Amino acid sequence: MSENYKNSLKATALFGGVEMYTILISVIKNKFIAVLLSTEGVGISGLFTQTTGMISSLTNFGLQNSAVRDVAAANASGNNYEVSKTIIVLRRIIWITGFLGTIITAVLSTWLSKLVFGSDKYAIAFLLLSVTLLLNQISSGQNVLVQGLRKYNYLAKSNVLGQTIGLLISVPLYYIWRKDAIVPVLIISSVISLLLSFFFSRKIPIEKIRIDKHTTINIGIDMAKLGLAMNFSGIVTLTMAYVLRLFISNKGGVDEVGLYVAGSAISETYVGLVFAAMGTDYYPRLVEVIEDKVKTKNLVFDQVMIGLLLIFPIQIAFIIFSPLVIKILLSAKFLSLVFFLKTAILGMLFKICSWTLTYVIIANKDSKLLIISSIIFGVFMLVINLLFYSFRGIDGLGISYVITNFCYLLWIGFLVYFRYKLRLSQEILKYLGSIAVVVFSCYFISIYCDYNIATTIGLCFLLLLSSAFTLYQLEKRSGLITIFTNKIRKR
Repeated sequence: MSENYKNSLKATALFGGVEMYTILISVIKNKFIAVLLSTEGVGISGLFTQTTGMISSLTNFGLQNSAVRDVAAANASGNNYEVSKTIIVLRRIIWITGFLGTIITAVLSTWLSKLVFGSDKYAIAFLLLSVTLLLNQISSGQNVLVQGLRKYNYLAKSNVLGQTIGLLISVPLYYIWRKDAIVPVLIISSVISLLLSFFFSRKIPIEKIRIDKHTTINIGIDMAKLGLAMNFSGIVTLTMAYVLRLFISNKGGVDEVGLYVAGSAISETYVGLVFAAMGTDYYPRLVEVIEDKVKTKNLVFDQVMIGLLLIFPIQIAFIIFSPLVIKILLSAKFLSLVFFLKTAILGMLFKICSWTLTYVIIANKDSKLLIISSIIFGVFMLVINLLFYSFRGIDGLGISYVITNFCYLLWIGFLVYFRYKLRLSQEILKYLGSIAVVVFSCYFISIYCDYNIATTIGLCFLLLLSSAFTLYQLEKRSGLITIFTNKIRKR
């Protein structure tokens, strides 16, 4: 029984549950947004969050990412002093970077409105939203301690409370003010996140030490160097996504942006719950063992296998029930997303592998490789997306998503093997190929065959088989299902 499987599945189960609850809340919230705001409102909200998110990535220096690595490494060595020093320095410099993002957004508010929406109509909105960059930066700094020390219960409780309170506040505001509530809701959500991050981070005692300005500057610079390299990949991704949305807005209109935002939310957020659930625990644990090649290889392989097994039945379920999913999560107005959603889901199979391998570069602090890789593939991804959107619209973006994720897996696999002599095992490739055959078969059946009783029963049978296969493999490798059932019996 692999300890990696047990630890990963425990963390995944915890945050998987949190993500499922988050999805439930998001379903309710997005349903109200889709009905009350329509595709235009969804597009406006998406452009606001995308713009402020890009500015935040450019100004926060990736400090929260590099600090998680430092805290996890110090925690692995048992050095509480280093943990405290990292947190204290981080808490000081996040105020500087947070104010930087706020000031830039406020100063450029009129220009941003003209760039994004073609007029200065939303200048005041961007001015008001500028405060969220400071609030979100402080929140992320507080959560570093919780994630780095792997206090996942606190992180889970914070997420659940944040989603619940956000729902109770946002839905009435959207109902009363409709599109005028978008900006207030985004600000209130940031305030809620800040308060919860303060509450739970303060539950973890850290050693009170004195650090002078010189030490703070030196540590802050080192932290920023790594953070910038780690954040550069995210900046490139956000920039390319931003350019794509502007291209869609200019060519197809805000409604088209709303469709793309809604479709991406389903594929990235709802299906991507596996990534969110695993990532919180995987990165700190990888940092702790990165100096040991054998342990690193075992952890990476186990993480890839868990991801493949978990994503397998989820993909088939979304392929079969995508029209129903869209109606439930959004509304009938978004049914034109069916082809996009079914196709984009296929890319998740390749993304789970490349996502896991990318963290090997990050954990090794290989900043140059990360930056070069981000630039090269970011440009490639943007070109492919623009081409396919030009030819087939939103449907084309679903196809390009599969192509870019497959190419990225080949690219990142080559880099990791070239740099660290680490490549996916024959067992993983065998499972990847087998799962791909089943998932793609299910996809083509759903696309090219009429939906009748026989087809539906056949596809549902594939879903049951894939779910049974996943449960069997997880039990075989971890024994957690047996442990869980034994606990229930005892109770």
